[in-house]
Amino acid sequence: MVENQNSEDAEGPRRKTFTPPAEDATFTGSLPVMGETDESGAPVEPIAPVVSVPTSAISPPVRTSLSDDAILAKFRGESAGSTAEMINELEAQVTLREEEEEAFTMWANLTRATRGASADEIIARERIIFDGGTPEPLPEIEEPLLEDVEDLEGDAAPEPEVEPEPEPEPEPEPETDPEPELIVPDDAAEPEEAVVDEDRLPHVQEEADLEPDIVEAAVAEDEPAKDVLVKNPVPVVDRTGLEPTAENQKVLSTAGLFWSWWATLTPVVGIVAGAFLVSPGLGLLETVVALSAAALVSGGLIAAGAYAGARTGLSTLHTAQMTFGRIGNSVPSGLILVIRLALVGLLVLGAETLATRVITSAGWWPFDLWILRATIAAVIAGVVVTLAILGGRALRIGLYVSAGFQALGILGFVVITAPAVSLAGVGVWSGSALQVIALGSLALALLLVLFGHTGGDLARYHRGGGGGRSAVATVSGLVAVVPTILFVSYVALVAIGTPRLAITLVTDPVGTLAADLPAWYPAPLLLGLVLPLVGLASLALFSGGLAALSAGVRVSRVAATSVFAVISLAAVAAAIAFEQPVASFVPSLLYVAGVVLAAWGASFALDVALGANRLDTIAAGATPSWRVAPLAGMLVGIAAGLGMITSPVSWLGWLGYLLPLLEMAGLIDFSAGQLGVLVALVVSGAVSAVAALAIRAKNAPVAHG
Repeated sequence: MVENQNSEDAEGPRRKTFTPPAEDATFTGSLPVMGETDESGAPVEPIAPVVSVPTSAISPPVRTSLSDDAILAKFRGESAGSTAEMINELEAQVTLREEEEEAFTMWANLTRATRGASADEIIARERIIFDGGTPEPLPEIEEPLLEDVEDLEGDAAPEPEVEPEPEPEPEPEPETDPEPELIVPDDAAEPEEAVVDEDRLPHVQEEADLEPDIVEAAVAEDEPAKDVLVKNPVPVVDRTGLEPTAENQKVLSTAGLFWSWWATLTPVVGIVAGAFLVSPGLGLLETVVALSAAALVSGGLIAAGAYAGARTGLSTLHTAQMTFGRIGNSVPSGLILVIRLALVGLLVLGAETLATRVITSAGWWPFDLWILRATIAAVIAGVVVTLAILGGRALRIGLYVSAGFQALGILGFVVITAPAVSLAGVGVWSGSALQVIALGSLALALLLVLFGHTGGDLARYHRGGGGGRSAVATVSGLVAVVPTILFVSYVALVAIGTPRLAITLVTDPVGTLAADLPAWYPAPLLLGLVLPLVGLASLALFSGGLAALSAGVRVSRVAATSVFAVISLAAVAAAIAFEQPVASFVPSLLYVAGVVLAAWGASFALDVALGANRLDTIAAGATPSWRVAPLAGMLVGIAAGLGMITSPVSWLGWLGYLLPLLEMAGLIDFSAGQLGVLVALVVSGAVSAVAALAIRAKNAPVAHG
C-alpha cells in the first residue's frame, strides 16, 4: 500500500490556493461571478467550438479523360498517328467525358439528398477538383497546446508567489504483461492499390456500397499475425434481380461457364430437329449450310448478351435498356416474357411426355395413365421450380448434372445409330434457295427461343473481369450453338441414310431408340433424354423471372419466378387435362417467336457492338427513358416479319399478310421461304445501327468544340 502523501507530517511547505484581494481594490457591493477555474482556482477562458468542414457521404467521381491541352499536345506530337486514329481517340475522349459528367450529376443529386444545407458547398468544392482546379485550402483547426492554456491562465489571473506544495510521489503501476507487439511477416508488402476499370469508374462507388465482398477475419491464437481476407458466403437463395451482381456471387469460372452452356444441348431436341429438317427431302449439304448460317447469327447475338452481362453484372434484358431506354425496354421484355412462358410449358410437357412413354413402354405402370402423367408432371415441375427459385449455385449444379447425363445420352445415340450412317449423295445439292432459307430460319428460331437472350443471365456470374469479357463472350457464343449444330447435323446425316428412320425419330423418338436396346433401357433413356430437358427448363424459368422484372414487374426475383412458374404450369396442366395436340403447333410457333427474337436480338447486338461504352451508364440509371428509333425499328421489323411467314394452323391464318401484296407487285411467291425471320433481322438491325452511328456522329462535334 502507498501511504497518504498529503498528511500533515509530509515534508515541504503546503501550497496555498487562496488569493487575497489587493489592498487598493474597491468594493463593488457584489460578489464576483465565478466561472470555470482550474485546480488552482484561476479562471479558464472557454475554447472556441470546432466547426467541422462538411463532407459528402459518397466519394465523388474522378475525372480520367484528358484535358483539351493534353489532347492538343497529343495530336501535335510525333506519336499522334493517322487521321482515323486521332478521330477514334477524340470520339473515345468525348464519350468518356459524357459518362463522367453523368456520374458527377448523379453524385451531386445524391449529395443534395443526404447533406441538406451543406450540399451546395460540398458540390462547389468538388466541382473545382473535378474540373482540374485547386480549391481554397480548408481552414486548419489547431487544438490549444498545454503551454498556451497555461499562458491564458497566467494572463487571466496571475497567481501570486506561494510556497510550492510537495509533489506526490508517483503511484507504482501494477505489474502487467507488456502489450504484445504485432509481428508482421518479412515478406508482407504494402497493400496494392485497387485497380478500377476505367470504363466502370463512374459507378464503382455505388457497387461498393451495395454489398461489400470481403471482411477481415480473426487471427487464431498462437499463430503469426497476418491479414486474412474471407469472402462473404454465397447465399442459398440467389435474390439478385435488376441490381448488379454482388462480388461474392461471381463464382462462375470459365470452365463452369462452358459446362453451363454445354447443358443447353438437349439430345431429344437435337434428334427431333435433325430428323425434321431433312424430312422435306433436303440433302446434307444444304442442311449444313443452313445450320451454319443460323449458328453464326445466333452465336453473335448470344455473345453480345454475354459481353454485356460480364461488363455490367446485369441480366441480358436489363442491359437492353441501353438500346430501348428505361421505359421503352418494357415493350420487348414483355414480348420475350410471353415466349418464355410458352417455352417453359413446352419443355415441362415434353419431359413429361418422354418419361410417360418410357415408363409405359417398359410396363412399369399398371394403373390409369392420367395418374402417371399427373405424377410425373408434378415431380418434374417441382424440380424445375426449385432450381429456378434457388438460382445461383443450386441452378449451376443442376446444369452440371444435366450436362453429364446429356453427354452420355449423345454418346449412346451415336453408338446406336452409327451403323445407319451413309455418306452416299452427301455432296449433292438438291434443294431450292427458298427451302434452304426456310430451313435456316427455323434453325435460327429454335436457337433463339432456347437460349437467345440468356447470354448475360449466365455471364453476369463470371468472376473474371477486364479482358475476360471477350473470353466470356467467345465461350458463350461458341458453346451455345456449335455443339448443337454439330449434333443436329449428325442426326440429319443418319436420317438421310435411312428416310424411314427420319419419320419415326420425329413422331416417336423413344420407341425408335428403344427398339434395339436391352431390357434395362428405360433407365438410360430417362436419364439421357429427360434430365437435360429438366435442366434447360430450369434455366428458362430462371431467365423468365428476370424477364418479368425487366418488363416492369416490381417484385423480387423469387416472387417473379414463382408467379411465372404458376402461369406456365397452369398451361401444362390444361394441355394434359384436355389432351391438346401441342406438337402440331410447334413449328408455326417457332417461326412467330423467331421473328420477335430476331428483331430484338439484331437491335440489341448491333447497339452493343457500336456503343459498348454506354453499357456503363445502365447501373447508374443514366439511360434515357425512351429510345424511339431502335424501338420503332424493332416493332417495324416484327410487323414486316410476321407478314412474310405462313402457318397451316387455323388460328394463325392471319400470318403472311404481306405475301399477296408482293405477288400483286409482280414478284414471285415467297411463301415457301418463310422469310419473316430474315426480314425482321435485317430491318431491325439496320435501324438500330443507324441510331447508334448517329449518337457517335453527334459526339464528335461536341469534342471538337
